[in-house]
Amino acid sequence: MRKTIFPYPTLVGELELSLTEPRIDNQLVPPEAILPNERSILLFGHDPNDWTNLTLRIDVEVPPAELERFENEHGAVNLVVVASCRPTNTRQPIPLQRSPLGPSHWGAKTTISRSGFREKVVLQAILTAAVQGVPHRPVAVSESWTLHFDPSESLRIAGTLAVKWCDFKSESAPPIARQFSDSSHVVDLDQPLPEILLNSSFEGLEPLLRDAKDRSPVEQALHDSTRMSIARSVWMALLGDAMSAVIPGEDGEDPTWPNREWHAEVLKRILPEIEPAKSETEILNLAAGEWQAHPGSATFLSRSEAVIGDLVGANKALRKSTQTLLRKGIVS
Repeated sequence: MRKTIFPYPTLVGELELSLTEPRIDNQLVPPEAILPNERSILLFGHDPNDWTNLTLRIDVEVPPAELERFENEHGAVNLVVVASCRPTNTRQPIPLQRSPLGPSHWGAKTTISRSGFREKVVLQAILTAAVQGVPHRPVAVSESWTLHFDPSESLRIAGTLAVKWCDFKSESAPPIARQFSDSSHVVDLDQPLPEILLNSSFEGLEPLLRDAKDRSPVEQALHDSTRMSIARSVWMALLGDAMSAVIPGEDGEDPTWPNREWHAEVLKRILPEIEPAKSETEILNLAAGEWQAHPGSATFLSRSEAVIGDLVGANKALRKSTQTLLRKGIVS
């Protein structure tokens, strides 16, 4: 079992949890809504959007040799899949049937009601056994799958931030855009997922950022550097907001990741690059303490800016532009 150490024998190896054949009210969920790499299924935005039941096939595989060894030593095991929903404070057990033909396999077709959940539901398989005289002890778990019942606040699920053009000098522009009406862009952090607002009244910005194949080397270099500059500043804004959302520990406990998904995703992407030799707990303690005040904050900001430069490809883009300009004799 990863990340957690138990003071009793556990099964070596992880359970393999798989979800197949998801249907919303008997209509197959579109293939593009199933994200195997993210272990997620998107259940919103489909037709019908107002649905009642989700049915799907759940299968769990346990390492056969390790399962046999463990049961010989501790007796029979039990397996259940738990559906957990934090917004509704719901934990629903989903029993699976052990295959008589392959005792390391459990499976079942199950129905999950829409009415009992909202936002997202996390599914995880848990193997339990009586160990050292205590029944129902967890001895192995699977990686989780996430069912997104409603639009997600995850950058990984969304794929990218929304980018919108608007006139920053218009009365209908968002407040942050009107406040900085001469800026090329701002980041609106007051949305479920941040939005990048580009200023349509900033003369020349739209044609400069527009994709085109016939740019001169100088125009292409300016195009690339402007895009990279915007991306860099957007990521710094995301990082600053995410850092302020780290939950400090109480009564000597360690801090924890922010509750909002995109906050945690930003921090998990950047913070380990700043201190690659430190554990997750050590990084979170730095984020909640030393990196929040001077002089630790100065070290954090300088390193995070460099990490973000690599993340958005700014250094690579600049190197490509300068090489082109040198080769054509535009700069020397």
